[in-house]
Amino acid sequence: RGDAASAKAESRSGPSIKQMDTDGEGTTVEGTVTFRSDHRSGGGFHLGVADESGDIHVKFWNEAAAAFKEHSAFRKGARVRLQGFTLHALNSKEVDYAPPGRRHCLMYHRAETVKVQELAAAPAVPAPKAHGTAATGAPARGIVQLTSVGEALLQSVGTRVAFDACVMDVAEQEECTTRAGPTAAMRHIWVADGPEEGSPRIKWVLWGTQAEQYG
Repeated sequence: RGDAASAKAESRSGPSIKQMDTDGEGTTVEGTVTFRSDHRSGGGFHLGVADESGDIHVKFWNEAAAAFKEHSAFRKGARVRLQGFTLHALNSKEVDYAPPGRRHCLMYHRAETVKVQELAAAPAVPAPKAHGTAATGAPARGIVQLTSVGEALLQSVGTRVAFDACVMDVAEQEECTTRAGPTAAMRHIWVADGPEEGSPRIKWVLWGTQAEQYG
């Protein structure tokens, strides 16, 4: 196992991600895309790229984002080699959103600076699976299994969905008057694809016993 790791490190055309983040130096990153988050405004997006030593965020803005938003290398599961980025030292606000110990991220602003090589394609993404009554021919009443908050935000109003997410904030329980007249316990919970800044978020509203239990 040690020999395999050494051979892999020797074949890499630059320092490991952890070494680059620690030293603040490097011009090439190789790794696997672990997640992608498209910003809700501004047209930018960012990725997580990881190798055997750790991971780092890669952020695309302005012309770079517009030119490479549909590039096949920037899909979850793809293996990529990146060059031409700016190694950006995180400021105090960015550190609050970053994983413990993280010091840098990679940034692209201009399209002409982006140098990307797709070393291995991302695996094919299966179509969402319908559950419950959807299997009996009534999709509108079934539950659609999704992979992210970002995907949930694209669904039609009234679609019943299921997905995994990170809880970002839990509001205090409130007593609200329902349409039927009596009051009931209500609580807002914000969930997101991850703790990273810019990760898609959505508000989840709990009523009654659920609102009382999940505080």
